[in-house]
Amino acid sequence: MRRWIPILLIGVAVLMLASWNSERKQVAETQPSVTPTQTLVVYTDMSHDMAETISHAYLEKSGVRLEMHPMPIDRIVAYLMDSEALRVNAEDAQAVDLVWGSEMLLRRLEEQHLLRAYTSEHTDIVDARFKNEDGFWVGTWYVPLVLAVREEYYREYGEDLRTWTDLTDNPTVRLAMTDFMAADMTAELLYSMVEMYGEERAFDRLRDWHRHMAQYAKYLTTPVRMLALQKADVAIADAESVRTAIADNLPVRMVYPQDGTAYYLYGMGIPREAAHVQEAQECVDRVLSGCLFGSLQHQRYYFYYTGYPGVQVVDAHREEPVLWPTTKHYTEEGKQALRSRWLRQVRFAEEE
Repeated sequence: MRRWIPILLIGVAVLMLASWNSERKQVAETQPSVTPTQTLVVYTDMSHDMAETISHAYLEKSGVRLEMHPMPIDRIVAYLMDSEALRVNAEDAQAVDLVWGSEMLLRRLEEQHLLRAYTSEHTDIVDARFKNEDGFWVGTWYVPLVLAVREEYYREYGEDLRTWTDLTDNPTVRLAMTDFMAADMTAELLYSMVEMYGEERAFDRLRDWHRHMAQYAKYLTTPVRMLALQKADVAIADAESVRTAIADNLPVRMVYPQDGTAYYLYGMGIPREAAHVQEAQECVDRVLSGCLFGSLQHQRYYFYYTGYPGVQVVDAHREEPVLWPTTKHYTEEGKQALRSRWLRQVRFAEEE
């Protein structure tokens, strides 16, 4: 037995070395190889991973480093309302150059008059629904809410599944979706349905869905993965999660409701007191011209762009997304009231 010990130790050492080399290669691949010529400070409510990916990709493309600071919306608004808020902290005293995040964040900042207007030939090509009419912010990309369909179910019923109305035509369909309380992206569907249908009609439809609901999930990716596990037939999900599942070769199809759908928008705004205004404007134009499209696609961020490219990926029926013409003039109090009503009258209605 003892004679095998040196061989085993050598084998373990080789495995550890191979693992270390692999990890070092992965780290090297994610680290930018460009020395930054300038740094722009960016506040964002994106996830840390998304913010880091965008920062690395933008540096590679432009030579400019985006110093991303992910934080909750309320904190960003509070910082920018304070005269000292245009500093990341009191020690480095760096002014904030850009805000890049959700439409909810940008609308809050615009309402508080914390952004400066900027328009260009690049912002001009963005559809009016994706930007502030006075130029205080502009959308960079969006993610629509779609139907994800289990492959076998699609083969049998998919041809007749094209709208929200078709969703429950089959009395045995099993649905899955992310809880409106768990994710802002899914909650966007609730607010948009109320704006499009009116509150009573929207809640009637939600009750209809509830009768077929196999599970309300906590995470955005869960409903789609339930299809692969054959625990649901159709998932109401964000298109990014569905396209990721398709890229992973899961047996899932994607359908854009042709009677329109909600969407979650990300965009950019320049703070009123930004230090590097011209450079921030150049960043907006670069992003709208599509400079990050290939890099983010390679990193498996499947966004729908408001600028370039202008053609969106088609669904299983070879259709492009149809978006509801919502104005999204929602208040925080109104959104909270709708979510609370959904909890009481739909999700936990049987328990009352």
